[in-house]
Parts: sequence; structure tokens; C-alpha cells
Amino acid sequence: MLIVEKEKVNGTASADEDDSSIFGFGSGFFITKDGHFLTAAHVVDDAESIRIYWKSKDYTAKKVFVDNTLDVAVLKVAGVQSPQPLFLSGSSKVKTGDTVFTLGFPQVQLQGTEAKYTDGAISSLSGIANDTKYFQISVPVQPGNSGGPLLDSNGNVVGLITARLDEIATLKATGSLPQNVNYALKSSFMLPLLEFLPDIQLDEPSKMDKAEAIKKAKNAVGLVVCFK
Repeated sequence: MLIVEKEKVNGTASADEDDSSIFGFGSGFFITKDGHFLTAAHVVDDAESIRIYWKSKDYTAKKVFVDNTLDVAVLKVAGVQSPQPLFLSGSSKVKTGDTVFTLGFPQVQLQGTEAKYTDGAISSLSGIANDTKYFQISVPVQPGNSGGPLLDSNGNVVGLITARLDEIATLKATGSLPQNVNYALKSSFMLPLLEFLPDIQLDEPSKMDKAEAIKKAKNAVGLVVCFK
């Protein structure tokens, strides 16, 4: 069986905690104006403390809800001032070939801590082994993108970046390297989880041009830094 990678980036970054206690980085984004923040469960799973770096400041975050089966985690970020949340749109109307994009924080040790934009398309309406909970996407992602939003051209979240096909395992199994074979959990599978959180109030869907959509997403995404 080919391996799907779900990984954190190891490394160091400036923080109040001892840098030696940092064990991983990921991406995420605000979903409410009072500081609820969505990321992938595998990014924060083993973290004893979490900080979110957003707009050149860092904030303490705590886990509110974690679903390891779907790889979803909701955090509450303390002290953040009026973040602009992204709207989670239902993914049932997404079609193969639709243009999508993400903003996230890949390999921050090499590429820096500014959010990076990449785009592509919906390659398939199912993930590995025909798993219908996931989209296969051609959006380039790297370690550190996990937990970032997958957005449509209006800036609405239709998925959560969760994994990519392991290049080395695929090369050994097939003799060829996969190119841009990445996966995102569909938003329709995340929405029921959020309904059970009484203080979650999702924002209204947006319709805007691409430049506005990118600007809004950039204002909502944050770097997740995990400490042991």
C-alpha cells in the first residue's frame, strides 16, 4: 500500500518557550471572530503547548476539540484581536477541475514565516483508495502546509490540507515519482463536528474576486508552533 504522509516540520523558531522544546510546525486559520482556529489534528496531537503566530505576533492556543479519525482540531487562541474568519462552505458543489488555492507555512526554517500561496485544481472527488472524505488536489503542498485551508475562487474554505502521497514509498512501489498528488479533507465532513461546539458561530459565505479572496485568506491564516 502506498503511504500518505501526514507530517509536522521539525525545527526551531523564536518564541517565549525554550527553542529546544519546539517539535513541529503547521498551518491553520481562524473560523470565528472570537478566536477559534482550525488545523489538522496530527499537527497538534502530541503538543504540550501551542502558539499561533499571526500578523507578526504570537498567541497562546489551547485545544478545544480533536478528531483524530478525520484529522481535525479546533483551537482557541487567547487574546487575539478581531481576526477575520474564513467561511467553511459545503463541498458538495465542488467539481473536478475547479480552481482552488491554499495559503500556509511550508518549511519555515528554509522559506521563512510569511504565508505562501499555491494554487491548482481539484484532481479527483475522492482520495487514496477512493476515499470520498477527501479531494485529491494538484495544489503544491510541502511539510508545514498541513492544517491550512483549501479555498475556492471566492475565498470560501472547501477543504483542509491534510496529506500528500509519499514520494519515496511510491517510487519504491511503482518505479516513478508522483507529482503534486496531495489530499484535503472535504469541508462537508468538518461542518458536523463544529455544530457540536456551542460557542462556534460561523461567518457568512463570501463572494469576491481572486485578489480579495487571497487577501482575506492571508489575514486569516496563522503559523502553528508546537512545543513539548
